[in-house]
Amino acid sequence: MKHGFLIKKMRKDRGISRSDLVVSSSSVSSLKRFENEEAKIDFDTLWTYLERMNIQMDEYQFEYSNFHGSDKEALRIRFKNVLSNDTAIQNYLEDLQTRYAESKDIFYLYLIIQLKSVITKIPKRNQLLLSVTTQEITTLYTYLEKVSDWGYFELAMYTNCLSLFEDNYLLFNLNDVLTQFEKFKNSYKYKLVLIKFLVNSLILSFERKSYGKTPELLDALYDESEDSDFMKGRIYWKFFTALYHSVIGNFEMDSTVYIEMLSLLGYEDDVQNMKDIENCIQEATKKGTQ
Repeated sequence: MKHGFLIKKMRKDRGISRSDLVVSSSSVSSLKRFENEEAKIDFDTLWTYLERMNIQMDEYQFEYSNFHGSDKEALRIRFKNVLSNDTAIQNYLEDLQTRYAESKDIFYLYLIIQLKSVITKIPKRNQLLLSVTTQEITTLYTYLEKVSDWGYFELAMYTNCLSLFEDNYLLFNLNDVLTQFEKFKNSYKYKLVLIKFLVNSLILSFERKSYGKTPELLDALYDESEDSDFMKGRIYWKFFTALYHSVIGNFEMDSTVYIEMLSLLGYEDDVQNMKDIENCIQEATKKGTQ
């Protein structure tokens, strides 16, 4: 999808007429030609259109990337639909591996790693033995090291692959990653990824019993979940804060109240996720004391 077609879609999705969109920035006829891909516009005019529709530039870029890269978007959607069938998983994996071998596009490797990571956690699928290789992790690591200015893709990829990296790498990059997120602090979508990054980082700190950065992570999660739109993040903050105090104080914690909060708000996937987190951490603790 070209820029004109995307602007047209966004305008219609919001019920805005061409005359309301252009105001004094351009003419209705020039907007029409742009939407029909018969003419181009300058950046200032495009920016004005986005401002009129209350669309931030990073949000627009994200939407444009999805539409313009429709083949990649189809692969993302397919990812969710193959997990219930062994044959579908194998076919999908082979497709991704072929695409990566031909293009060396890190996007395909990222999906390969994500697929393998998810499969190992599904009881009925983990017999496929699709483990992430050292070479795959190294390639991902090298790519992230080379990119100095991370965008949505890099931040999301790093967030979702945290468990693959060693502690030293995670600790070394914590402040740098938070700085990368800071550039997009006014974006709702980036804020969601940031909260997920903080939650994933806290999970790892408990699983690996590496608590050096835990207070800093808790403070960051508290600050980022202050808005009521991010209530789920605040519940996770309460849960991890209680868990941290139980670990350093050596007493048992009752997570029932936090699980009930998530359930009441309709976050059923997170209810199970919180139970899994607690069980995993308890098992790690038991192994450490044996």
